[in-house]
Amino acid sequence: MSPRYITIKLRYLGPVAGALGTSGEELKIPAGAEFGDIMDFMIFTYPIIQEIFPPGVLGFTLDGAVPEVASPLRDGAVVEFSATSGPRVKPPDFQGKTPFISFVDEHDKQGAEALKEYINWHGRLPRDVNTWSDERVSSIGRQLLSEDLPAAQWKDAIHVLAHHPSAVALEALHALNQLEHEPWQKIWIRQALDECKTFNKERLTGAKSGPVISPVGAARNKPCPCGSGKKFKNCCGRLL
Repeated sequence: MSPRYITIKLRYLGPVAGALGTSGEELKIPAGAEFGDIMDFMIFTYPIIQEIFPPGVLGFTLDGAVPEVASPLRDGAVVEFSATSGPRVKPPDFQGKTPFISFVDEHDKQGAEALKEYINWHGRLPRDVNTWSDERVSSIGRQLLSEDLPAAQWKDAIHVLAHHPSAVALEALHALNQLEHEPWQKIWIRQALDECKTFNKERLTGAKSGPVISPVGAARNKPCPCGSGKKFKNCCGRLL
């Protein structure tokens, strides 16, 4: 019988160890995981790593060789992270707050930045948004469809619709998706639609949708920054 879980050893060398405050750790992950799942773990657990180490500076090996994203992981595999130079900025003090950013293909830098901003914008979401009345949310949807709102107000409104488990929120987002928008706005609307569909499915069926990926990491077990009260992996983290 095949094992359900395997153990992976992570080693952080030189400047990486200094930036993360540890020289390594072990992960227990589902059997059949790939190297890309390790990258997801790193980004969710240590989101600052992409900011303090520019592209091309951070290097990694799997059992001494350069891996592919789809390289399979074996029990006892060793993944090493190193850097050709030190961090470009001092790691900030998060004071208990975890910034969430997304791992996006670097060939589309504008799309990557839009998606990162969408995810980080969750920190502005009102914690009681899921208790707002349908009438209040419907008014926000009409405003988005009929008015040219300032960027910050537009983003706040999109996030309200994304996290309100109602038919009126979903209808408003579908209507917005049919209109012409700037490229970054299209990304925001698509992400909001995905979230709103998930919350509506749970409202109607009571079923919890599983995550698309399931890396093992502390950040995914922390409360979601959207304020839903759920763990990040069971809330907005499912969309990444």
